[in-house]
Amino acid sequence: MDRKPTLRFNKEISWKQYLLGSLITKIETGTNELGKEIRTDVPLLKMGNIQLGTFDFSKLEFLTEEQFKNSKKYIAKNGDFLFNTRNTLALVGKAATWTLENKNFVFNSNIARISLDDSKINSHFLNYLYATPSVWSQVKARAVGTTSVAAVYPRDLSSIKLFIPILEEQEKISSFFRQLDLKIHLHQERIDLMKEQKKGYLQKIFSRELRFKDNYGNNFPEWTSYSLEELGSFGASYSFSRALEGEGEYCIVHYGDIHSNLPTVCENISFPSITEKRDFELIYENDILFADASEDYADLGKAILIKKLKSQNLIAGLHTYKFTANEKLNPLYFIYFTQTNSYKEFIGKMGTGVSVLGISKSNLKKLEVALPSLEEQRKIGELLHLFDKKIAYETEKIQAIQNQKQALMQQMFI
Repeated sequence: MDRKPTLRFNKEISWKQYLLGSLITKIETGTNELGKEIRTDVPLLKMGNIQLGTFDFSKLEFLTEEQFKNSKKYIAKNGDFLFNTRNTLALVGKAATWTLENKNFVFNSNIARISLDDSKINSHFLNYLYATPSVWSQVKARAVGTTSVAAVYPRDLSSIKLFIPILEEQEKISSFFRQLDLKIHLHQERIDLMKEQKKGYLQKIFSRELRFKDNYGNNFPEWTSYSLEELGSFGASYSFSRALEGEGEYCIVHYGDIHSNLPTVCENISFPSITEKRDFELIYENDILFADASEDYADLGKAILIKKLKSQNLIAGLHTYKFTANEKLNPLYFIYFTQTNSYKEFIGKMGTGVSVLGISKSNLKKLEVALPSLEEQRKIGELLHLFDKKIAYETEKIQAIQNQKQALMQQMFI
């Protein structure tokens, strides 16, 4: 069966259908050696490191020199197609082509290296083809097991149907998409660098190792500590679940949005509306919202600043506390104070609960906040907010490239 995609490098020659098994020359699983988090020169690739068409190195384990001696045949080489044989049902079967050179990454026994007939298919082309809905849906259909533990056996991949062009066009397509991926990677590197820089400034500023000066080059006054209760007041919040979201006059902030969806500083965000109507206490610009519940300490007490509001009647929703700063406290300064280690340690100490954690308003009021002068607060808040704005800008660029890539993949593959 011959077919052609919408967008082509070669408009003359149709794509041909193959079974993946006819393109595979060898399948081998990796080392049985177990890694540890102690860093060495030999990272171990595990099932969680393989994503669909890419790799995630945020969590790595490592092998010792002795373990490496027994595992050299399992070093990932440029062009290897690595396949995740076991994982959760949602993640199993993901695969990607290895592109790094001169790196001693060893893959473990839950990963299969699939060697391909390079006279018929380019492994970098397969990296992108594999991620298309037409192929990925076939892979998922072959997964067996439970939601938490599932497998796709490499032998079952043989019957997967692929449409592929001639090698010359495969190489052009893969080269084109690798250029897009490189752009994404470069933007991500900038984001990672800025996050590290911001982290460094947070530590130095709030430890007072780094101090600002006034417009005349003079030192600002020494910092003074206050309890949060002395720096503002808490307002009303309303325990409405997401079930009440719908067309209405009022909008709401849910604690789950603070955990995952909203930026630290919210400017002109469109919040979901609710059908409920009564005389609510509203959120205003420069109000701060805390999430008072979480399944882990990482998100317990997480806070956001409502810096600029659209024309919305906004209220604090389920598991949130609304806080309005008084004249002593710059809200932008304070929102970055909530990202410091001292704040996280306070939350860890004052939080309660087991499966669901919580922090009470009375405990939150006891938070000790170190305050410089208002002018130094302003300078600190603006500097750290500048990092967040630059990170957001680079993130938007990545999203635009990813959207472009997704649209092009729909046109360039069958």
